[in-house]
Amino acid sequence: MDEKRIYGITDGKTKKSMRTQARIISSYLDLMQEKHFEKITVKELVLRINITRGTFYLYFNDIYELQQHIETDLLESFQQFCLSDKELFDNPKGVYSDWGFSLNAPPALSRWFEYCDLNKKTLQVLLGPNGDPYFVIKLRKLLWNYVNRLMDSDHMPHDQQREYFLMTFVELNLLLARQWLNEKSESSLTMENLTVILNTMRVGANCLSHYNVQWVIEKM
Repeated sequence: MDEKRIYGITDGKTKKSMRTQARIISSYLDLMQEKHFEKITVKELVLRINITRGTFYLYFNDIYELQQHIETDLLESFQQFCLSDKELFDNPKGVYSDWGFSLNAPPALSRWFEYCDLNKKTLQVLLGPNGDPYFVIKLRKLLWNYVNRLMDSDHMPHDQQREYFLMTFVELNLLLARQWLNEKSESSLTMENLTVILNTMRVGANCLSHYNVQWVIEKM
């Protein structure tokens, strides 16, 4: 969900209608920074943006539908932005070549952080303490598919070792994103910095997969 567009608006709706729905969603996200989404009421939301309850119900049946609307749009946006481009994961040579391991990060590796940047305010709230834990579960499943695609493009073997790398990599993506989204310092890491961190692990994981963990242990 690109925050530069409005959620779920059809062509037949007016610009005023689009602005109203955007205000409802924006104010709701502001409230979620103050309290858990289950404790937010329609009454306090409409008072906050000075609209009637009737106006709210033109767009959503209740708070839960509003929450679901935001989450669904984010998840569908992830699917479109991070998973639908087959060429993004096209890597015939994989990570290993005759001269060794390529240290260059593939374009697909940074796509997750680009997605987070496009949806920064919304993800900052939904991944925060007042968000819906079930949304995080759904997002984690999509990240699982995303990381799997990355590993397939690197031609990593489908073995037990890969499962451990996959689990670790998914959690690291979430951890780095949460830290970056909540970082308020001007000296915070850039998306490029975060991609380098992930790529370091990616190259290391592929190195272990290529040489076998036991071989590495014996060389230590």
